[in-house]
Amino acid sequence: MSRLFSILFALAYVGVSIISYAQSVRGGGTNYNAVNNIFNVKDFGARGDGSNDDRAAIQAAIDAAIHAKGKLIIPTPANYYRINGTLFFQSKKGNQAFFDVEGQGHWEQQIVYQGPSGKPAVVIIGMKGGTFTRVMVKLGDGVSNSACFEIGTADDANSTAGFSFYDCTATLNEGANNQGWRLGEIEGGNADISQILFSNCKAEGWPGPNGVGSHWPGQVGFNITGRNTLALTWIGGSALFNETAVKLEQGGSLAFHSFQTSNNGLDFHLEWANVVSLYGGRFESGKQFLKVEQMSAHPTFAVYNAIIEDYKPTTHGMMFEFRAPGTLIIDGSVITRINNDYDARMFTLSTPTSNPFGTFLIRGGKINSSDPFVTAEGWKVAVENVVSVSPDDLQSSGYFTNTDTVVSPPTETRGTFTILGAAILVLIFLIVIYLLTRKQKSTRKQKRTA
Repeated sequence: MSRLFSILFALAYVGVSIISYAQSVRGGGTNYNAVNNIFNVKDFGARGDGSNDDRAAIQAAIDAAIHAKGKLIIPTPANYYRINGTLFFQSKKGNQAFFDVEGQGHWEQQIVYQGPSGKPAVVIIGMKGGTFTRVMVKLGDGVSNSACFEIGTADDANSTAGFSFYDCTATLNEGANNQGWRLGEIEGGNADISQILFSNCKAEGWPGPNGVGSHWPGQVGFNITGRNTLALTWIGGSALFNETAVKLEQGGSLAFHSFQTSNNGLDFHLEWANVVSLYGGRFESGKQFLKVEQMSAHPTFAVYNAIIEDYKPTTHGMMFEFRAPGTLIIDGSVITRINNDYDARMFTLSTPTSNPFGTFLIRGGKINSSDPFVTAEGWKVAVENVVSVSPDDLQSSGYFTNTDTVVSPPTETRGTFTILGAAILVLIFLIVIYLLTRKQKSTRKQKRTA
């Protein structure tokens, strides 16, 4: 009997310990999965019926997952999870959030923010080493001046870095100045936002009141505002129907791989940046591709092996507008099916002063447009091996202040110079042989005379 009592007491002690630990982790309740370290928002009271405010329940699940460095599950809702306030994924120094978030369900029917305008739906601060997978946030009807995902830093959280978004979607709905992802607006501790991966993530704007071709004022798909926001990477993904697809107010070192834009008013707007590189991808049906202005740095914007097509000009007719000293590279890309209204303003390049100047390199690929199609003031321009472009036409257009730097494409001229050089070398060789032979004959003649 004594032995049986001891066993029962030990089991009871273990059971109480497990329950106490679970309650301490999640702040009460009995739905903590101690084996797999998984937290389900429905276990914390989230309904997902589209009418109940699920913010408090989801926040409790988030806090428990952060504390345990576990995994948060947002399962497919019956309708959608309505939140009337901001969700905070925020950790403090010494307990940085190494945890994962997995969402399920249709991209328009997961989390809908119906809180006050001017506030973000989701705030992420201090997260490191984790992932957001298939998390989909939509701003509700009547919401404006808000962001789906707000990524920032705080004095007590160090940097926000080294984590990834996979297959996530931000839907901006019909609201002015709404944004998909905003990085760096919240800053603290002079910390950085860096090494963040966006894999197949979408920023879905909304056609304006006049339908496709119009935009809600101020809508931005991805907005980088923080001075310490850098080393960001996009693989796949898209930005559609935004007034501006990608905006860099500050920050830099961005790389886009196989990214896509469509039906935006402006695809890339740089106010301050170091290097922005596009590798592959398709960019279509917009009004303006690039605008660079107010730069204190000397930025580089490079496009490699991309397709840019079906753009329709704005009233000023500019597709690439670069009004600062910097470097613009279009390498191996195809710019085609362009509206004939584009003229010499298509590439408008200028600097406030001639020193420092800008550099524009078009290399390989193909450009379909009216000649001339470049206005360059204070820029050096080089054209190499571009189909449908004649450097002579560009040079004679009179738009270049540095016309001596225009490089002609290597055509038959290069072969001509190669043959001529070889002929000269052969001629020199024959002359040398002739002189040596003549000298030898002279020497033999002198010996016989002696």
